[in-house]
Amino acid sequence: MGYERQDPSRSPTTGRMPEEEAVTATEAVGKDPEMVELEQRHSRFVWPATAFFIVYYMLLNILAGTSPDLMGRKLFGEFTFGYLFALSQFLMAFVVAWIYSRWAARRMDPLATDLREKLHRQQIKEAAE
Repeated sequence: MGYERQDPSRSPTTGRMPEEEAVTATEAVGKDPEMVELEQRHSRFVWPATAFFIVYYMLLNILAGTSPDLMGRKLFGEFTFGYLFALSQFLMAFVVAWIYSRWAARRMDPLATDLREKLHRQQIKEAAE
């Protein structure tokens, strides 16, 4: 029966930290500078891309209501500007997704990999203690 070393910040009866000092793993990761940078990079891309896509999407409805002559103009054969603009919504969704995946591979994935490895090393270190 050996002497068990007790952390002085923990309760002698429960072994737990006082609630006001306890920090969850999520809070600890959220305060990590690399995680903060990762969130900022993500926000700087996603919000403008989302705004662009919503404007592009809503433009179809706005033009249909305000410019029926433009939307009904035949460009070639029986294909009107409105019909082709509506079909371009699908193409634009794929283009935005493709641009995001390329951007994330260059700007987000390396930082996320570093953060994941750092947290994994910390987890192994804490388990060994």
